[in-house]
Amino acid sequence: MNRNLVIPKKERETNDDVARMMITPLHHSASPSSPTTPSARDRRYTPSGDKAELSPNSWASCQVCRSKIDKGAARIGKDIFYEPIKAYIFKYYHKHCFEAANLTLQTASGRSFDDEIAHANKMRVQHDVIVRERDELRERLRQLRLLFARALQQSAFVVFDDKVLRQLVLTMPVTKEELLQVHGFKEKKYRSFGEPILQVIRQYRRVMVYGSKPEN
Repeated sequence: MNRNLVIPKKERETNDDVARMMITPLHHSASPSSPTTPSARDRRYTPSGDKAELSPNSWASCQVCRSKIDKGAARIGKDIFYEPIKAYIFKYYHKHCFEAANLTLQTASGRSFDDEIAHANKMRVQHDVIVRERDELRERLRQLRLLFARALQQSAFVVFDDKVLRQLVLTMPVTKEELLQVHGFKEKKYRSFGEPILQVIRQYRRVMVYGSKPEN
């Protein structure tokens, strides 16, 4: 996804209109257990384009019909600028509701919904191959996560979840800056776990280059 995507002023104003129409009513109808202000992890300060995907979970509700979007269902995340927090967020729709509302899909790639899904499936297959090839790295990071969890007497997923683990294996960051680009890995998490993770990845990459651990 292109993080430097620039949306013209006219389109940003359109997004503002969508935000006012679709988000403001939630302040009046949301239940106490459903926060009306997006959490910090959901906020972005540069636009990234709309998302077309098969829903990875059943957490989001459609902004048109208000019903839950089932896991695996076709959904669209509209990238809108939310004025109250001065940030971009995604608001989700069932694909058929999105089309019925005559909204326009504006992905960063310019692909249609079906092409986005096909591309995502292709990339997922390629990523699965890479993760399998780097199974040793994945296991080392998983064991490191387990050590942290035991020390903190918390679940391993509190340290970082399997999605973060997968991204670490795929991207293999070796600097703080690269690690902070991994979705879900922020400064606080870096201070707690960052350097040991980077050490494991650096060692693995050295083995990839030299074929064995280089002597000191």
